[in-house]
Amino acid sequence: MNTQFINMAVQYGMSGIIFVGFLVTLKWVFEINSKILVDMSEERKLNQEIMRGFSDGIKSQAVTSRAFHAQVEEAHKYQREEHRQMIATLGRINGYKS
Repeated sequence: MNTQFINMAVQYGMSGIIFVGFLVTLKWVFEINSKILVDMSEERKLNQEIMRGFSDGIKSQAVTSRAFHAQVEEAHKYQREEHRQMIATLGRINGYKS
């Protein structure tokens, strides 16, 4: 290896050594960038799974909330009808007169 390096230095001079160093550095940078891109891809997949879980949780809460509101609306309809009947019968309810 040392003889190859010396022969290269003699044949191409200092500019050849600098160019080879540049190529080695460039190769290293590309390898690091490819590792970073793979890590970022895995991180994005994990984040998408987490966000999907949040979305599913919100959807289930929305369904539960709609069911609860429908149940409350039905109960209020019953109470309003009961109050109408009491007002019609008694003429008043809790101080309210029609």
